[in-house]
Order: sequence, then structure tokens, then C-alpha cells
Amino acid sequence: MTPSRAAIKITIIYMVIGLVWILFSDRALELLVDDPATMMRMQTLKGWAYVLVTGVLFGLLAWTMLRKQRELHDFDTLTGLLNWYMFREAVDAQLQSAKLNNQQLGVAVINLDGFRQLNSQIGQRAGDALLQHVAGSIRSSFPTHATLGRVAADEFCIALRGDDIQRQIIDLIDRLQTELQPSLSHLQTTDAKQSVSCSAGIAVFPQDARQPKELITAANLALAEAKEKGQGHVCTYRQAYSDNVSRRATLVRDLANTLSRQSNPATTADASKTNPLYLAYQPQFSDPKGKMTSVEVLLRWAHPLHGNISPDTFIELAEQEGFIGKLTDYVCRTAVEELGTSGLLDTLDYVSINVSAHDINSATASEDFARRFEHDAATKQLVEAGKIQLEITETSVMQDKQQALHLLQMLKKRGYRISVDDFGTGYSSLSVISRLPVDELKIDRSFVTHLREDSNDYLIVRTIIAMAHALDLQVVAEGLENDAQLLLLQNLRCDKLQGYLLGRPVPLAQLKALHGTGHTST
Repeated sequence: MTPSRAAIKITIIYMVIGLVWILFSDRALELLVDDPATMMRMQTLKGWAYVLVTGVLFGLLAWTMLRKQRELHDFDTLTGLLNWYMFREAVDAQLQSAKLNNQQLGVAVINLDGFRQLNSQIGQRAGDALLQHVAGSIRSSFPTHATLGRVAADEFCIALRGDDIQRQIIDLIDRLQTELQPSLSHLQTTDAKQSVSCSAGIAVFPQDARQPKELITAANLALAEAKEKGQGHVCTYRQAYSDNVSRRATLVRDLANTLSRQSNPATTADASKTNPLYLAYQPQFSDPKGKMTSVEVLLRWAHPLHGNISPDTFIELAEQEGFIGKLTDYVCRTAVEELGTSGLLDTLDYVSINVSAHDINSATASEDFARRFEHDAATKQLVEAGKIQLEITETSVMQDKQQALHLLQMLKKRGYRISVDDFGTGYSSLSVISRLPVDELKIDRSFVTHLREDSNDYLIVRTIIAMAHALDLQVVAEGLENDAQLLLLQNLRCDKLQGYLLGRPVPLAQLKALHGTGHTST
């Protein structure tokens, strides 16, 4: 109830009682008292009684409304547990008590695994019932003096004082996990036959943190580690988590600053001196004895303090922080400039550039991505000439097939070549691939690494090549490392080959030398 509605309700009740008092109290006195002097004294007493009764009534009404408002302010309306704000206040109070009594204070953050997906399957009403059930299980699993809160849609917090508190909380969470196993027995639908599990992170005062905010942050860092391990894990805080967060923040800042400097023409000269972001090119061959016909562009980052940062690390950071598009722009623009200046671009069939799944599966990002290079005349000409190929992973295509189909059609109209990377890992069907406007399938290296004629990998590779050729698509095999793999792939008529056996990713200068001499396994 809003404050205005509560005030109106109190006023109406007060006025009704006042009118009833005025209408009937005088008539009652007239029936009971005949003496005028006595009547005057009774009227005075009646006035005092009115003030007393209505004052008490007003106080009761105000107290009731304020209590309801406080419950709404302090407690989660669905589960009755403390909300996020009040839980933090309660942890502060618990921490002061722990200091006075020389006790430990443990804070656990519990997250329901896969709740968002589950909630969409079973419906909001069943999802709310599940959350209420979980809240009840938490109440029954933890002692009455524990502080319990629901701090997000699928996240609960517990604060508990005592000795050896870390072990106590782990045991209590194990008990909770056991209680949650049959939680969906009364909520299951045809599409939701699964049990509920939770992941948890635990931090303890004083060894992990000494302030309420720091203690909760430490528990959240431990939870993040638990979620990375998979469903149903419980992790306790380690200082390494905080160090990782600090290092991550540093890398994000440094990557953004480096990208900004190298993308700014005014600072290109300065950036080229250290060149922390640079491109490597891995050649592809149609004939292992001939010259390279195309290249895959790979981005590298030589951090001035931390050395070479893995692409898996900094690409993920760029995706999470929202500047992966700028990174892709930089790669495309730099590759065109370097290969064009060196004269290699005219001799290559095309240049392959990897594309993030973020640009494929976000409707807003994909619309922007399809138009991204139109302002660059040189790049646009290369696109129209079919010189730029975008590599999109099979997994990203399969996440949202309709969105991917829409984007790929736009890219194809603008002249891009399309390659499906890591093919064979995304469980795509023949019907899906046949609908996609792609030019090439790139067999995932996991099938090439253990390729033998009597292996299942050989059957998979043979099937992929036959299917691709039936659809008039080219096939590239990556991860080629030995002559035995090369011979098998040649016998299967694989169109292009890529791997350390023929050529490693190299800077532009070495690529020029490689182009002039053929492949090398160095």
C-alpha cells in the first residue's frame, strides 16, 4: 500500500468513528441523564473520552500501517526473508557482536543453479512456489539465530556466528542440498523433469575480511568460483580470488586504453613503437606443396607487465565489458592495411577474420555489425570483391538459429564470405546448415588431432566433407600437425589445410617470406 492510500484509509476510519460518536453519544446522554448540571459535567467527560478513544484508535491505525510499511521495506514479500538492504544492516550488527564475543562470523551466498531457464520452463507461478519452498528449506536447515536474506531473484544469503563456523556452514549447506533434491516433485511439467541444486560461496570473519561489505564481496567471489566448477559446488574464499579480480580489472583497463590508442590515428605513431596489440597470420593451403591461398587473422596482445596474454582471456574480457565490436573493427582495419601495403592482399583468395558470438546473438549488435565497415571505402571494396571472410563458430549459430540466419543473410548481401568455424561441435543438423548462406565449413581441430583411418573421427571428417561438397561448400581442416593426417585429408579431398605442419601463425614480415617460399613446419 502506498503512503497516500494508507493516509486516506486512516483518515476515513477516523472520520467514520468521529461521526458515529457525535451522532449517538449525545442521544445516549439524553436518555440516561435528566439533570442539566449533571448533563454539563457528562458532556465535558464525554469530550475527554472522545479525545482518549480516538487518540488510541489513531495510534493503533498508524502503528498498523507503519508496521506493514516496515515489513515491505525490510522483508522480501515473496519469501519473508530479509531483503538486500536489511541483510547488510543485519550483517553489520552480527559483525559487531562477533567482535565483542570473540567469535567468527560466516557469510554464505547461495545461488540456485539454472533458475532463470527453469523458471521459463515451469512458469512464474511455479517458480515463485519453488523460491518459497527453497526459503522454507533454508529456514529449516539453518539455526534460528542465523540471519537469512533473499538478495536477488535466485540468490540467498546467510550470516551465522560461532566457532569453526566455516565447517558448520558447509555441513548446513550439504543438508540443504539434500532437502532440495525432490523440490520439483510437485512442480514438474513435461519439459521440466529435473531436480534443484545450488552453488554457494563462503567467507569468514576475521580471516577473510573485517568489514561487512568486504565479507559479502568475498563470499560472492567464492560463489563465482563455485559456479565455474559446475552445478552444486561449494567454495570457500581464497585470497587468490581477490587477486584475480584485481588483475582482471587491470587487464580490462589496459586493453581498453591500448585499443583506444592504437585505433586513434593521432597516436598511431606512438602505439607502433610498443605495438602491444598486433596481428598474426596463419596460412591456409589448397595444395601443401604450393603457395598459400588464404590466411586466418589472429589477434595477439603483448602486455608490457604481464607478457603475452592468452586470446581466450582478453577476448572474453572484451565481450564481457562490451567493446568486442571495437576489437573486431581494429582487427579488420589493421589486416586490410597491413596486407594491402605489403601487396599480399591481391594474391590471396580471401582473409578470414573471427567474429564473436556476442555480435551474432544480440539483435542490436548484429544490426550494427552488418553495417560496421560501410564507412571505410577501402574495406567496403574488399568486401564487395569477396576478399573478407567472417568466421562464425557453429555454437554461436546454434544458440539462436533465426537471429543467426537473419544476420548471415544481411552479411551475404553486403558481399562478405561466411565460414562456420569449429564445425562438428555445435550439434547442427543438415537442414540447418543447408539453410545458412555460408561458403565454407571449418572442421574443428579436435577431429583432426586424433585422425586415423580406423577411428570415429575419420568417419566424422569424411561425412562432413561429403556433406559440404554436396551443398557446394568448401571445407577447411585446421589443427594439421603430421604427415599421416595430411595424407588422410588429401585422400578425403579436403579443400584447404591449416595447421602447424604447414605454417604457424606469424607476423606480417614472416608471412611475406612464407608466401615467397611455400609452406614451412617451423
